[in-house]
Amino acid sequence: MIRLYANHLKFARGARGPAGGFTLMEVLLAIFFFSIIITTLFGAYTAVFDQAAAVEDNLVFNEMARTCLKRMILDLQSVYVARPPLYKRPTFDSPPDPYRIVSAPSESGDDRFMSLRFTSLAHVALDRQFRSGVAEIVYFVQPRDDDQFNLYRADRLFFDEPLEPGPGEPILCENVKNLTFRFIDQEGEEHDKWDSEADDFDYATPQAIVIQLEIGSPATSFAFETRVNLPVYRDKVGAL
Repeated sequence: MIRLYANHLKFARGARGPAGGFTLMEVLLAIFFFSIIITTLFGAYTAVFDQAAAVEDNLVFNEMARTCLKRMILDLQSVYVARPPLYKRPTFDSPPDPYRIVSAPSESGDDRFMSLRFTSLAHVALDRQFRSGVAEIVYFVQPRDDDQFNLYRADRLFFDEPLEPGPGEPILCENVKNLTFRFIDQEGEEHDKWDSEADDFDYATPQAIVIQLEIGSPATSFAFETRVNLPVYRDKVGAL
């Protein structure tokens, strides 16, 4: 009799008691709250990872722009300009000044990009022949196969023939979205283009050049601007 009662009590406690487990409703509620916690934690981790990726992009593009602008500033601070009496106002059939400063729209036809041609003492020898002298430097932008754009820097000591820019030149900056220049004249006025061989500019060279550069990925953009005061420049040349 006593043994039968004990077995009955054990069965009753196993069916539902303090140590008898959980009901289906309790299990479902536990799963529901667990899913909420996991979703919240996953969202927080995703936000952290996205933020980390954005910070990394910021560092990469800022370093790329810093290196690019540093090179351009060095080139322009070493600019070479012919001044009178070495420079003479051009006549109808005279050859162009080899040391001219000229900006133009990019050959890609995209108005977001400009090219800039000038001469400088900041020659970079890439062929291990460490020659020095006045070099022709040209900045130009060309498209890549993935619809992105690269900024190139052509540098040559001998420039009797016109330069034909191509992708074989060294890349100065990748993922370029915008490259424009503003030119400051003797009166402090700004111009969005320049040609030191043109009568419109009285055959003068600018006193300063403002560089506007924008780079980034398809989803992000980083804009930079710097002004370079040219150490030498040519004043307006009077009429013949």
